[in-house]
Amino acid sequence: MLAFAPPQVTVTPVVNKFVATPAQGQTINFVDYGPPSTGLQGLRAAQPPLVNGQLSVPGITFESNTIGNNVQFVQNVLGVANGINDDGAAWEYADGSQWQSRNVGTKPNTSFPYLDSKSGKYYPSVPTINNDGSLTLKAEDSPGTGYPDHADEIRTIDYEEYFKIWLVATFSDGTVYGVAHINWEVNFFATVNTPGKGVTYISTVSGITAHGMVKEHEDPETTDPPLTNVSIGWQFG
Repeated sequence: MLAFAPPQVTVTPVVNKFVATPAQGQTINFVDYGPPSTGLQGLRAAQPPLVNGQLSVPGITFESNTIGNNVQFVQNVLGVANGINDDGAAWEYADGSQWQSRNVGTKPNTSFPYLDSKSGKYYPSVPTINNDGSLTLKAEDSPGTGYPDHADEIRTIDYEEYFKIWLVATFSDGTVYGVAHINWEVNFFATVNTPGKGVTYISTVSGITAHGMVKEHEDPETTDPPLTNVSIGWQFG
């Protein structure tokens, strides 16, 4: 009698919930929150109160609930639109400055999309097994602009960054399978140079926009390095 190994069964998780929720109120703030606040350290999608001198409330949170515990988040950065609000560069210096405007761009030999993670392919999350056996994943993000040299002479910060966070099923051989995704973007727009302080006014068009869940059984744009934080840099506009 011949013996056959039973086929491996892969189960696609059932998605009960997958949402991205921007913080309420003003989601874009000065990193140098003050008082007095300045634009010398750029902008960040986060809110007070300050904890150890840092904005402590994340700009956006993510939450999923699934039947089936073999899930993780994967986040990709899809691209950047420089000068989206004012038809200029991402960073423009004040009139009379000797410095050249700059854009957010990709570093040599890299291109969008990028994997957005601290390390590895999965976006950091906190799992909880619920009493009904379902799994809840929670995560957060607070993108920031950083700042170029001579930030005290900047008169405009102006660009939008585009993200896609995936809920993926994971398997023991290391493969992942897309279950659903959410697109979201953050718009950074600050103006009005004050000598010694850089930009000092955050426009009301600044903020985070999150779209609804799309159930789609496709692979994420990328699950491989390079990571976003080592791939994007300032380029002359």
